[in-house]
Amino acid sequence: MREADIMDEEKVLTTNQGVLVSDIRIGEAAGEHGLVLLRDVRFIEKLAHFDRACTCQWVVHARGQELMA
Repeated sequence: MREADIMDEEKVLTTNQGVLVSDIRIGEAAGEHGLVLLRDVRFIEKLAHFDRACTCQWVVHARGQELMA
């Protein structure tokens, strides 16, 4: 077997509570190409791990300096 095949077999996906997840692409949607429903617990868990957008301090100060000059 190739090394990539061995690495794929060793990966185990779990939720925050340790429950095994068979496929991360499974989710609930309204129709085939519809909106994603927020009653899917695994989807909400995945969203919670993303970093939140932040405003960098240097951008705020740079704009303030332009106005004062």
